[in-house]
Amino acid sequence: MCKKINFHKNKSLLILIMHVKHHNPHGLSAKIISTLFVLFSCITPSRAAENPLNQQTQWHLMLKSAIAGDSGAQLQVGKSYLFGNGVSKDEDAGVEWLTKSATKGNIHAQELLGEHYLLDDYNPDYLLARDWIYNAIERGSAYAKADLGYMYEYGLGVEINTQLAFALYQAAAEKGAINGQLRLARMLVAKKEYQQAAKLLQVLAGAGYTSAQNGLGVLYLNGWGIKENVHEANELFKLAAEQGMAAAQTNLAESYYFGRGITTDTKEAYRLYQLGAEGGDPHAQQILGWMYSSGRGVKTDLQLAFKWYAMAAAQNDLKAQASIGEAYFYGHGVPVNPELALKWLKKAGVKGQPDAQEFLGVAYRDGYASIKTNKIIAYAWFDLAFRKGQQSAARSRADLAHSMTMAEQDTAYQLASQWKAGMDLADIYSE
Repeated sequence: MCKKINFHKNKSLLILIMHVKHHNPHGLSAKIISTLFVLFSCITPSRAAENPLNQQTQWHLMLKSAIAGDSGAQLQVGKSYLFGNGVSKDEDAGVEWLTKSATKGNIHAQELLGEHYLLDDYNPDYLLARDWIYNAIERGSAYAKADLGYMYEYGLGVEINTQLAFALYQAAAEKGAINGQLRLARMLVAKKEYQQAAKLLQVLAGAGYTSAQNGLGVLYLNGWGIKENVHEANELFKLAAEQGMAAAQTNLAESYYFGRGITTDTKEAYRLYQLGAEGGDPHAQQILGWMYSSGRGVKTDLQLAFKWYAMAAAQNDLKAQASIGEAYFYGHGVPVNPELALKWLKKAGVKGQPDAQEFLGVAYRDGYASIKTNKIIAYAWFDLAFRKGQQSAARSRADLAHSMTMAEQDTAYQLASQWKAGMDLADIYSE
């Protein structure tokens, strides 16, 4: 039996499906696309037993054509090796055959090569990605234009330029490139242009795109650009979650945990958080860490909590980074390590995480590890944490104020007011 495929755990297959969807002149339904995805992922025993000789014959004929120099056959052989379709997966062989095809001007091979080098988890090569993406754009590829926008949005081998990224997404979307439409919708949400985002996401969600279903669910949940409808939001989360989208599984878990438009079910919430976390969603990983740390819905297990925190922290989840700092501070699941505690607390605190900022206030108030006591810096960290809603930090600030002069408090307040995300107060304070 074929295992259920998770789109977000197998990026190469996701690229392939997006490629199939993009080059789909006959408007294949989402159900057919999903079926293709499963067929590309594995061959069921019954199908393999139907006519294995015919499959081998087809493969040998295609390989023979590829060796003879047919660029279309080279593309198919390259995809087969790159994604492990009917043959053992061999990325090097896949790239070699795709390069042969792309060098002959095959636009689809150029697109796939550009995206492969751009999105490779272990060894991305942004210079090669850009070269092949430009080649595809010169041949009229809107799909590659959206990939170039992705490079500019995140500064991958180029200077970050979100305006140019947005313009490239728009241009690609207008030409019907699905990757451009999905990325454009995401940027519209980030720019709080919710009505435009909602219109675009409704079309994409109706076509079966999981990220669009999840994104539209978020808009319904919050009433952004569309009338608030928690029930509709949960239905959309379910659709995407059932297809393996980690972020949707996490959103649906939140609904079950908090009884958000649905009957509270902690066990179902945990199951969905687990799926989301295993699928790579950092928020689900952070929540699982919290559940194991606090014993909420599961048996307390500090080592398991640390494991999930570490996975989320590696994806820059600030709450998880603060939790790792606390774990090293108290010795929860790991040995006490003051220097590692400070490292993680500073990592999260300088980016604005209030729990970490409060801990940094304690470190400067009491003196901790390599930090020397400094009431002004301590007061400023407490103040910043309070501004983010950390009520306990307000009490710590008030207690500290009893041992400070008014001039010292004013200096600390001014110091906190100078802070911007990414700043360490110790670096901008001078006595």
